Amino acid sequence: MPPLTRRLAPLAVLAALAVPLAGCGTSAPSNTPVRAGVNGSLSDIQNKIDLIAEDDCAIKPAASVFPNCPRFIAEVSNAAIAAKGAAPGRPGAAQLEAAATTLGDAASAFTGDGCVASPSQVPPSAATCGPALERIQSALRTLRSAVARSAVTPATPTPTP
Repeated sequence: MPPLTRRLAPLAVLAALAVPLAGCGTSAPSNTPVRAGVNGSLSDIQNKIDLIAEDDCAIKPAASVFPNCPRFIAEVSNAAIAAKGAAPGRPGAAQLEAAATTLGDAASAFTGDGCVASPSQVPPSAATCGPALERIQSALRTLRSAVARSAVTPATPTPTP
């Protein structure tokens, strides 16, 4: 293979891989309603939150574990979205939505404060991220309780327009 072709071959492979992915991402917010699973099952969300609540990032001292928590932050953010989407028509829906919003906001603040750093970045101090993770830990416990209370009572059917 000529030297120029050898140097351009990796670029051609990258370009070929990038084409199918073009257009997959968007910065525009989605207007699609969020529902948990196929049927909006709070029991599925409760199971997920119960598993998340066992993570080291949920139970260990926040100031010492925060650098290892990016995946945890993604999981709690997803759980908050799912719980919020499943809240309408449920007993205690307002409390469930409030708890989910608080958790989502805390996770967003953690990320916004730069506490989810790439391996090549130096994370902010524990003085910034420790309290931010503590807020997430507390909000997760609150959401876990709200989901448990709401999951024991069946949802009221919501009218379809």
